[in-house]
Amino acid sequence: MRSALILLALVSIAGCTKLEDLEGVAADSTTLADTTAVDTSMTGEVFEPIGLPDSLLSRVWVRTDTSAAPGSMVVFLPTGTVVQTSCVETYRQDPWHNSGEGQVTITEDGVDIPTMFSVDGTTLTLYKELVGGETLEEHYRRSDGALGCPETRE
Repeated sequence: MRSALILLALVSIAGCTKLEDLEGVAADSTTLADTTAVDTSMTGEVFEPIGLPDSLLSRVWVRTDTSAAPGSMVVFLPTGTVVQTSCVETYRQDPWHNSGEGQVTITEDGVDIPTMFSVDGTTLTLYKELVGGETLEEHYRRSDGALGCPETRE
């Protein structure tokens, strides 16, 4: 139910570095997600969020990078779906899976994007390994309440 509410809320609102520099970046593994296997609706495969910090899952993460589109946000659902949206882009949902400690793989448009992450209680940093070898670094803060897109006038 909570996942459905988060997805509904997202639908209703609308720096590069080298991967080698990121060695040692790992998730806070002191609190682990539920180890119950879940049958995902997007892939039909069994998804097990074993070893992922609870602080990553089912939370709205708002992007803080100044280069990001206004209202950019991401939600990693424990069912293996990641929801991404912003105030100027339509939402998208893609499958994702655990790739090891501090790592997930997000599949966008059929392309696997290996992603390292660092998360604490209120901040999330994603390091997405792009085709061609560059790594896109994205910074987020945990949403602390109601969100809305600013009114834009043209």
